[in-house]
Amino acid sequence: MYKRQTHYIGSRLLSPELLSIAPILMESLLQRHFSPKIAAKLAKDIDEGKLKFESGKRYYNLIFLYADLKNFSKLINNTRDYNIIHALLNKFYSNVREIIFKYEGMFDKFIGDAVIAIFGFPYYDDNSAIMTLKCAREIILTGFEIEKEWLKHIDIVPPEIGVRIGISVGDGIVVKTGNEISIFSEITIISNELNLAARLEEKAPVNGIRMSNRYYNMLDDIQKKHLESEEIEIKGFNEKILTWIERNSLDYLII
Repeated sequence: MYKRQTHYIGSRLLSPELLSIAPILMESLLQRHFSPKIAAKLAKDIDEGKLKFESGKRYYNLIFLYADLKNFSKLINNTRDYNIIHALLNKFYSNVREIIFKYEGMFDKFIGDAVIAIFGFPYYDDNSAIMTLKCAREIILTGFEIEKEWLKHIDIVPPEIGVRIGISVGDGIVVKTGNEISIFSEITIISNELNLAARLEEKAPVNGIRMSNRYYNMLDDIQKKHLESEEIEIKGFNEKILTWIERNSLDYLII
């Protein structure tokens, strides 16, 4: 009896017909999380068997970036025109996504006005740390400019506008949801260090960055020289955390 040829991608059984378009499909789906350049490389590596996103696989030395717009709720509550809210939020989402891709990060997700990005995944290199810092500064710039534009459409004057960012480093575990065909657009990373980045963001200065000590020590001396150290208590951690602060990140932005 003739046995039809079949192939596997992950745990999904694929016919030859579907297999023929699989690399194109993968690349398209990966572009939800990665720049076109990175997505093309990952799709090629997956197709050649060099890379496999497996649920439960642990990756090391990932860099987590958590950014949040300051006084976002006040801006929303005092804006009467939904079209303005929609336009400015879409502009923020679009700009931030492009900035993350520009610096070769993985866009994870938006949570309201907050954004999560991951650097050094799935491949870490020596530039990952500085690329994260450059990305963070540029996100602060776009957030500040968008909120400044937003103020033209409301009467209140918030005490501060801009973005706060937290950055941490640690291990992460891949989690995949959905069916196997859509698997590449449904990957995320879970990690305690991501929670730390979110907590650091809460205590970051507006238009500044609070980073973990591990991340600080991945930077070169030039990037370190203006940073301030501070030990802080963070919910969920039994001991004080040594952190480093970059105030007024726009002063150090080079585009």
